[in-house]
Amino acid sequence: IVKLTGESSETLEGTAAVAACRARALESGTALHFELIETLFGAHGITLYYRRLRSFSTEVVLFNTEDKVTRAYAYYTQAIS
Repeated sequence: IVKLTGESSETLEGTAAVAACRARALESGTALHFELIETLFGAHGITLYYRRLRSFSTEVVLFNTEDKVTRAYAYYTQAIS
């Protein structure tokens, strides 16, 4: 997020901010490739575990009772060779 937005915050708030960040990522020309390894289901959310380029990532997405996203977190490993 910091690299794409140029701001020091590691947080995006709102649909518009997320959409703008994803648009910048797509415009950057970097080849995007994701390989889903596992999907974990919980009472109020899901966790996606995947490989991207040369690292692994997880995204935790939490939902309210109306199935709307209330929070999302992303975690990344260091690049691997």
